[in-house]
Amino acid sequence: MVPASGAVIIPISVGVGYNSITSDTGISEVTDTGISFGGDIGFEYIVSRRIDARFSLGADFGNLQDNDSEAELDLNGCTVGIGVNFYLGGGGN
Repeated sequence: MVPASGAVIIPISVGVGYNSITSDTGISEVTDTGISFGGDIGFEYIVSRRIDARFSLGADFGNLQDNDSEAELDLNGCTVGIGVNFYLGGGGN
């Protein structure tokens, strides 16, 4: 369901991801793997039944580990999103 045009909504998202990074130094190859978590909150303005504009801020964090040396790599990041959504399907009258 798409809200009426002119409406403002506050979307909140959370997620979990699996990450794998491989570094090749020419001497050896190291692969770090692990799980990360993230979330964001935003502001979405419904322009019409088919278009909305979105702005969001988020954060991601996690920990990757090399199974061979047990070295750890921390993941920390911020995201800023600006976008436009187009709704193509039905949606009622």
